[in-house]
Amino acid sequence: MQFVDQAATVGLTQPNVSGTDQSYIVEGMMGGAAFFDYDRDGDVDLYVTNGSSFAGFATGEHPANQLYRNDGGRFADVTVVAGVGDTSWSMGCAAADYDNDGHTDLYVTNFGRNTLYRNLGSGRFADVTTEAGVGDAGWGTGASFGDYDRDGDVDLYVANYVDFSLDYESPIPCLWKNVKVYCGPVGLLPAADVFYRNNGDGTFSEWTKQAGLQGEKFYGMSALFGDYDNDGWPDLIVANDSTPNLLFRNLQDGRFAEEALMAGVAYSGEGVTQGCMGAAWGDYDNDGLFDLFVTNFADEYNA
Repeated sequence: MQFVDQAATVGLTQPNVSGTDQSYIVEGMMGGAAFFDYDRDGDVDLYVTNGSSFAGFATGEHPANQLYRNDGGRFADVTVVAGVGDTSWSMGCAAADYDNDGHTDLYVTNFGRNTLYRNLGSGRFADVTTEAGVGDAGWGTGASFGDYDRDGDVDLYVANYVDFSLDYESPIPCLWKNVKVYCGPVGLLPAADVFYRNNGDGTFSEWTKQAGLQGEKFYGMSALFGDYDNDGWPDLIVANDSTPNLLFRNLQDGRFAEEALMAGVAYSGEGVTQGCMGAAWGDYDNDGLFDLFVTNFADEYNA
């Protein structure tokens, strides 16, 4: 079986922009995407994040995230009509019905303030970030919705990458294969992840410490809820770049316990950290248990 690139044929032609001269690690980060049926017509639609540049753009030329409506095999750009053309330096996104109104909503992680779009059910979205209390202003990368306390409302975990500043100077030389490159993530300050508990009224409370998810800061890249121990409660994997991965087991009492080392997913088989980029749960051998796949940086094997 072979796959054929059909992006241009089906109408997915928007270029991705991320920096200009690649002087900083932010410029080397590309965005994410999510399939979800935003208009409930039975066809999955596509949201694609885009980047930005420290150099800025002329008026009207700033890149924006795109929402493509699936019209039976071809995609139509409905970004402007839907009101989801975020012009931040976006990194990733996650879709879920956070307010239980039957319409899938959208959360976008950014280098800067994240954005929560509430699906109004009319083909349009509203930016409710401030009202919902989920506008973390760090460098968000991966995000995942999951009902960790099984109260019927999905909660939200946001992985943050680097506490970045243009003025910060790395205390170590920035080399890759003995070639001078932009610094990071090693040599830069790691950022703290954030967990939000859904209050059930359209708002969230920052609940990182209370849930037992506050600990050492790492370079977070991806987060994903999944019940790896089959106890009926969602657990959480956080894939980190150049630092140990984290696996949080749900204790069923509103708290998590970190068990990545004992579960064998914190480090490589050689016991060293890897540049983890993303993670996915799936039962590849059909034994009823979630397996885990993690992608890693160049010259490192995936696991």
